[in-house]
Amino acid sequence: MPPNNTFHSIAARIQALTLLGIGMPIKEVSARLNIPVNTLYVIRKRAKERGFDPQRSLLVDISYVEDASRSGSPKAIDPEKGAEVNHTVTKDQSGGEKSTEALALQTGIFHPSIVQILHKHCFVLAKST
Repeated sequence: MPPNNTFHSIAARIQALTLLGIGMPIKEVSARLNIPVNTLYVIRKRAKERGFDPQRSLLVDISYVEDASRSGSPKAIDPEKGAEVNHTVTKDQSGGEKSTEALALQTGIFHPSIVQILHKHCFVLAKST
């Protein structure tokens, strides 16, 4: 039995839909493509919800099998914000002595993102003595 928690490429999903559409038993499709039966049911259900109708046409549009967009905030840090933090730290001596919390308040950027930006620009976080 294939593992349940693996990623299946769009090509494999399209192939699975085509084989299911021509009437191949779901267990045989599972064995041939190494995709769990439950996953095949989900792939077929989502494709039908997105407009796939094997009775009308076996052509599988990529929109039927694409991954859904993920919720949550984007992981990439805006380059403009990174440049703003970099400028704040390097413009004078007092900027370089600010804590990451103070930088976060001043720029309106989440504290862990400030730390990430500073590491990206090769700044070393150190306590002033």
